[in-house]
Amino acid sequence: MEARAGRFPGPSLIPELQAIQSRLGCLPRAELVALARRMRRPLYEIEGLVSFYPHFRTEASPKVALHACRDLSCWLAGSAPGLTDGYGPDVEVREVSCLGRCDTAPAIAVNEHPARAAAALVAAASEGTLGAAHSRVG
Repeated sequence: MEARAGRFPGPSLIPELQAIQSRLGCLPRAELVALARRMRRPLYEIEGLVSFYPHFRTEASPKVALHACRDLSCWLAGSAPGLTDGYGPDVEVREVSCLGRCDTAPAIAVNEHPARAAAALVAAASEGTLGAAHSRVG
């Protein structure tokens, strides 16, 4: 609320957070504290942004991250039962809010690549071959 009222003016924190995560693979607390000091912004504001956006991570990301939308359109299309079952310990499965793919519900994303069926993308991500050739929805 204080940020909306203009009490913490200044540049957006999103590009700064993206740069840190790109460089380190995650957002360690020490980096968030340093960013708060450098940007002269309260740490709680930065932590609030990090906790709000699902693509920001405070711990190292797994090799394969499978995100399944749990919101209404996807739930109605049958996202919950069995969509993300049967993957090994190297695959992080998380339910997230809205992937912006309601038109293709149930929506999932594997390493931020949107898809309807996860199996092929999880296999490609596990093998390290997930890229432009697998970015088609289907």
